[in-house]
Amino acid sequence: MTSRYNAACAWALSENPDAAFMHLYKLVKEGKYTQYNQLTNDTDFKLLYKDPRWEEVKRIINENYEEVKPLSKDALIAIFEEYQKAYDKVFSSGSTVVDVDKLYSFYTSDFEYNHPKYGGIYSRELLYNNTLKFLKKGNYNNSRKRITIKRIVGLDGIAVEQHYKGEAKTTMTLFKFRKDKIYFVEEYW
Repeated sequence: MTSRYNAACAWALSENPDAAFMHLYKLVKEGKYTQYNQLTNDTDFKLLYKDPRWEEVKRIINENYEEVKPLSKDALIAIFEEYQKAYDKVFSSGSTVVDVDKLYSFYTSDFEYNHPKYGGIYSRELLYNNTLKFLKKGNYNNSRKRITIKRIVGLDGIAVEQHYKGEAKTTMTLFKFRKDKIYFVEEYW
């Protein structure tokens, strides 16, 4: 990506806007470039500012950024709280397949779960099928509710310390987000 950016700069400085835009289009369309401020503050591109293609390049960069920009801490917390409600619902008496589907709607299609102590990484499909199997056996009728004690929110992630109601032992879980969906959960207990 750096070489494509540098090539666009070189062609712009050489007063060849067509070649510069060829590289810029490849950079923003194929490379999904998102560094709007870097590009728009780079005086190497001064020659291109009045060209209508410049506005299109900037528009594409903004669209690229919208696809990958992290959610705010407040947005992550709100999603996590809704997720926790759905999780609690599945693991309570009277839960249904509809409740399981709602819980799994919080996960990306490529979601993975890892519990290092127990080994292995588990796919969304495997966990979904196991959840349905346990639900149908009635194993969630008396599950204990997890209570969140602490929450640390970072860039596209939340780490939580929790304990089961009635127990002092705590657990730690890391949730990683891709936009408004959870794509990875790792439990440390």
